[in-house]
Amino acid sequence: MINVKRVDLTKVSGEIRFLVMKTLLTAKPIVVFRTHEKGKKIIVELCEILDFPYREELEEEKGISLIEIKREMEVSDAITDKVSVIANFSPSGIANRLTNPSILLSFIPEIRGIKDVSPSYYFFTVNWPNKITVPFVLHKIKGYGPKYIIRYLGYTKSLTRTFLLKIDFTVSKNSKGSKIEMTESYKGSFMFLADDKIKKHISLFKEKLHSILF
Repeated sequence: MINVKRVDLTKVSGEIRFLVMKTLLTAKPIVVFRTHEKGKKIIVELCEILDFPYREELEEEKGISLIEIKREMEVSDAITDKVSVIANFSPSGIANRLTNPSILLSFIPEIRGIKDVSPSYYFFTVNWPNKITVPFVLHKIKGYGPKYIIRYLGYTKSLTRTFLLKIDFTVSKNSKGSKIEMTESYKGSFMFLADDKIKKHISLFKEKLHSILF
């Protein structure tokens, strides 16, 4: 089916968390994972915090499941804010710049460091409110128009805290250059911190837009 993204995690060696996170950022409305028990645990965790409906079917092969997920556009019960700005640059140029995760340091001061794992996979050091290490993924989608969607997702869970941060940029052509829409959502521990922090991030993004892009 054209609107379904399928991933077989049983054929993936090593750490699969990054792949699961990135797959859930696809433009496809339906995602189907074929997975073993380890992958199932990560998938269910993410579906529950993102509030994505899912259903599981067991294969005849022992320990293997098919998990079908319906993606939602927004993170439910999250602290969310958004902004729309116009920039006199091409959509492709802006999209390329926004796929560099270091730009997030310019307007999210809680991000203190970024370590590359592999293309589109990172570990971020984040102060929330004290220092934690969070796996992050990046996904870029090119649409018509031209239109680009750049998505960042960070997620970690331990016995004492849960942290999920999602940042979406949508870049489209405008008569004055390009329109950039940014949406930031947080869900997890210390929710009372998120509203003021996200408002500050939005304000800094608008204030530093030119230096962020060049």
